[in-house]
Amino acid sequence: MIEYWVGVDGGGTHTRARIRDRAGKLLGEGRAAGSNLELGIALAHGNVLAAIEQARIEAGLTVDAQQRMGVGLALASAELADCYHAMLTMPFPFASVRLTSDAFGACLGAFGGEEGAILIAGTGSAGLIYRHGQLHTCSGRGFPISDLGSGAWLGLRAIQQSLLCHDGILPPSTLAIRLLDHFKRDQAEVVRWAARAIPADYGRFAPWVFDAAS
Repeated sequence: MIEYWVGVDGGGTHTRARIRDRAGKLLGEGRAAGSNLELGIALAHGNVLAAIEQARIEAGLTVDAQQRMGVGLALASAELADCYHAMLTMPFPFASVRLTSDAFGACLGAFGGEEGAILIAGTGSAGLIYRHGQLHTCSGRGFPISDLGSGAWLGLRAIQQSLLCHDGILPPSTLAIRLLDHFKRDQAEVVRWAARAIPADYGRFAPWVFDAAS
């Protein structure tokens, strides 16, 4: 029998877990690194378990309590069939596990399971409407081809504009100077960084955009 309900929200940068009892009382919270399924199923699985484990410890529950937990996962890229099925084949120690996308999970949470619409703007971005039992989405197809207005998209655009300033196509700007200084004014360093960067890495430059705008 399920005694504890666990909700997990996982995006490109963070994974957050909350445990509640059957009466809805919050018992514990946990946090780990990102669990976007496109970054790797094993990585996402490990971070989900780490966030839940931290929440379990904060709640003062023993390890065997996992067998009485019903877990709902709302993870980025779960709308992709291959990612969805791959994640559910991973081993979980819980009584039950349900998986949906982070956007649909956020919409269900915001409207208590009823119909509604939501706009997410984090490392990625997505719009979703849940109406008449149907889902309608906008953007949210992943970086860099989609996710307009997201932290990753802002970081990418900032770097692109900075390189245009470096090449003399655009005049210098406060943001361009800061970014180029970060990479030691070495465009080869930018190329090396971009070759291994993930969306969260680009997203870390998003606050710099707002700093410069201010």
